[in-house]
Amino acid sequence: MAKFLLMKKNPTIWTVILLALVALCLRLFDLGKQSLWMDEGFSVWAASNPLHRIYDILRVDQHPPFFYAFTHVWLYGGWTEFYLRLPSVICGTFTTLILYFFGKRLFSSKVGFLTALFWACAYVALEQETQVRMYAMATLFSLLSSFYFWKSIQDGTRRDWILYFITAGLALYTHYYSGFILTSQLLFLLSRREYKKTVKTAGILFLIFLPQLPTFWIQFEHHVSKSLPRISFTQLIIFAGNALGFENVFFEKYWFSVSLGILSLGVIVTGLFRLKARSSNAIGFLVFLCLFPSLVPFAISYFTTNHIFLYRYIILFVPYYFLLFVAAMIALSDRFAGVFMLVLFALNLSLWGLFMEGPAFQRQDWRDASTLLRQHLKTGDAVFVQQAMSIPPLWYYLRDIIHLDWTKPQPPDDTPLIAISPAGQLNTQWYILGGEKSVPLLEKVALRSTRQWLVLCQSTLDDPHERSLSWFLHHRREVKSYKFRSFRPGNEIFVILFVAQNKEKQKPAEHSAQ
Repeated sequence: MAKFLLMKKNPTIWTVILLALVALCLRLFDLGKQSLWMDEGFSVWAASNPLHRIYDILRVDQHPPFFYAFTHVWLYGGWTEFYLRLPSVICGTFTTLILYFFGKRLFSSKVGFLTALFWACAYVALEQETQVRMYAMATLFSLLSSFYFWKSIQDGTRRDWILYFITAGLALYTHYYSGFILTSQLLFLLSRREYKKTVKTAGILFLIFLPQLPTFWIQFEHHVSKSLPRISFTQLIIFAGNALGFENVFFEKYWFSVSLGILSLGVIVTGLFRLKARSSNAIGFLVFLCLFPSLVPFAISYFTTNHIFLYRYIILFVPYYFLLFVAAMIALSDRFAGVFMLVLFALNLSLWGLFMEGPAFQRQDWRDASTLLRQHLKTGDAVFVQQAMSIPPLWYYLRDIIHLDWTKPQPPDDTPLIAISPAGQLNTQWYILGGEKSVPLLEKVALRSTRQWLVLCQSTLDDPHERSLSWFLHHRREVKSYKFRSFRPGNEIFVILFVAQNKEKQKPAEHSAQ
């Protein structure tokens, strides 16, 4: 394919057209088929608020404001799942094209083409670039900043430096993980002993980020994940395997990810020795962009309780990993590179098809859960949501009859989210409560209704310390439970209908909601 394109009179145009079509078509395929999942629902709800309130809401989130502000404006054009996910698709398509030009400038047209084509088909990219989340946008801005940084230190034009600072600023205000990418760039500049340029560049980046610094500190202090299990060194190898096209949700064991990770790292190490003499600067730049954004977050997660080494964040430095991997494979053997890339293409596209078409592997099905509630609610029913982050996706699908408001600018684990709407289609008052502090309100709400709907995820269901669930199981009688599948084990959605116990005739029943 690469040789065919190079035979054309203007190979760059034909290459760009092909890559754009492949990337766009794969990302548009059944784009609106699946329900918004939990985090997507939060993105839409947060962005739907007035701009001045988005800033207050994000003080209890973990991300900067640009993506939410952009989505706020985007919402004026529509609310469908397809339309809401479209910006991520566009970002993913442009990321594919930038990877081609970046690889071409660093190594060769062949490296740029194969890397971009791999990105267009990669499961890790397809999954993140079809969501109403900031990862696709942050990846694009981070990659653009690296591209213009490389052009700036090679060509030294003022235009490239201006474009670098613009894209770097957008990256910082889209996802904080971009800071690791930008720091890697500065470290590479420092390794070239360009001290004045390093200090000047770092100073401008600091001034760009300064307005967001107070909010960032609040977010880092209170909302970095501290409840996740201790990370292990095996995770580094697993992440390397996952990036090349293997997601562990499809299989119970990690052996394939570990094997693929070891193989890919071996290819990179051996291949780069052959490349070193010809492309030492390019290799050094990419090594900085791969190692620092992976090893430093890993070390923070391993040695402290601040868990920031997450699968969904690695997409920001995966483009550089792909560039190193493809360049190393081609340096080892063109034939080996062609065969192995075909295998990886087939693996990634198969997993993507399984994810899109296999119900057992798809995202959380809040659409059907909301439809069930809408169809079965009766006058006077109350709805409880055990997990605060589960409320936004329900609100998205039921927003015509419920209202969701953030009661106080405090973390959800300190103050529960409470949504109360006046009479809707069913002439009923809706309560949507979440968090531990909803327990004192249960008795009050129970006096107004004989039927309560409890919406919760498997992870909450398995927690014996959840007081709201315990109250339901001891004071109400379960009538029916509905289960909605999720592609991540432990995140299935349960909608359980409870009615009041007849305490005169029956003792409180001990139920297991499993």
